[in-house]
Amino acid sequence: GLESVESLRRAGVAWQEDSKDAVAESLFERALGTAAASGDRRVEGVILSNVAALHGEAGRMPAAERACERALACHREAGDRRMEGVSQGILGQIYRETGRPREAERLFGQAQAIHRETGDRRSEGVVLTNLASLLQSTGRIEESERLFGVALAIHREVGNRKAEGMLLANLIYFLTTTGRWERAEQTFGKGIAILRQVGDRRTEAIALGNVAAVYSNTGRVPEAERCLQRALAIHREIGSRRFEGTALSQLASLYRNDGRMEPAEAAFREALAIQREVGNRLGEGTTLGGLANLFAATGREEEALRTHEEALAIHRRIGNRRSVGISLGALATMHRAAGRLEEAEQLLQESLAILIETRDVRFQGASSCALGLVRLQRGRPAEGRELWRRGSALLRECGDLRQLEFELEDMRKTCLAAVVTPFDEPMP
Repeated sequence: GLESVESLRRAGVAWQEDSKDAVAESLFERALGTAAASGDRRVEGVILSNVAALHGEAGRMPAAERACERALACHREAGDRRMEGVSQGILGQIYRETGRPREAERLFGQAQAIHRETGDRRSEGVVLTNLASLLQSTGRIEESERLFGVALAIHREVGNRKAEGMLLANLIYFLTTTGRWERAEQTFGKGIAILRQVGDRRTEAIALGNVAAVYSNTGRVPEAERCLQRALAIHREIGSRRFEGTALSQLASLYRNDGRMEPAEAAFREALAIQREVGNRLGEGTTLGGLANLFAATGREEEALRTHEEALAIHRRIGNRRSVGISLGALATMHRAAGRLEEAEQLLQESLAILIETRDVRFQGASSCALGLVRLQRGRPAEGRELWRRGSALLRECGDLRQLEFELEDMRKTCLAAVVTPFDEPMP
């Protein structure tokens, strides 16, 4: 009967929260069969929403989307407004992960309106967290930060510890990309304590991956590597393919920056295969960018240029503004190295404008330094000095000493070739 269906569904949710997805899926399928046979569309819709969330978390996006569409049809037929809002939020997240940001934003807005109408504060907090992450990736930083704050207040108000931990894991990434590394590290400490308390291993691993970027950017490579290896082990253990791909890509970047090119290339290629398998377009674009940088560092210019252009096309298609800015800067570096200074200057101007808009202090600093040197090479040393100094100040401010060291070396070589006083020295 329906009582046993609900028991199976609740057991499935418990196993899912414990990251035992295979057991959860089996229980949901049993519950679904019984609910469908009984003709209770409301219960069938609730179970299909659980199935959609399960597939989505595991990175099986086509299966997640199919289950979510079926769930929405059931909710509407049964007149279940609350669950309609929940499923619209899940579908919005699926659209976001598969590179459809406009459709995702529309669904998040509809879901939020339903949650307000039905007084479901808990679900409103969850959908606002996802909307905040979407706004960040599309470059609307102020609105994103405001919504993270609103969502966090709701999670605390309703006592949703798991959602609070998940939001803090997302916030680590937000703070890292906007150059607030100290706050990102403090947020990790709070978030990881909650996630371990509630037993959310998947999000614990995501938080470890996010804080690894802070450690890497501040020169703590062994700590970063330990975090990424731990994150990767958890994702593999619980079968989270999508985030396994993300952790592998992060580890590959760390290997590349540390000069370990062979393991870096192997990890990039493995990550790329996983991201294509699960339909993670954002991850695919990011990994292609990392692989292109590796090709450039190992003298494969044509492959690097082609791969950077492929990454840029993906980021433009899915509306990921910050990644577009980073890709343009990387492409400009290739053109500058080949002596195509006019193309490099145009790309860097576009890159810098986007990175200022999305408040990525670290890449803003790198693009500003590069544009300064291109201006010097094109015969405008005063403009070049101003831009380079501004960029190096940003890198110093956010603590990226590795990138600053690279920019100093590049600047001194370029100034020497142009017979100009180095930009970090007083003018004669």
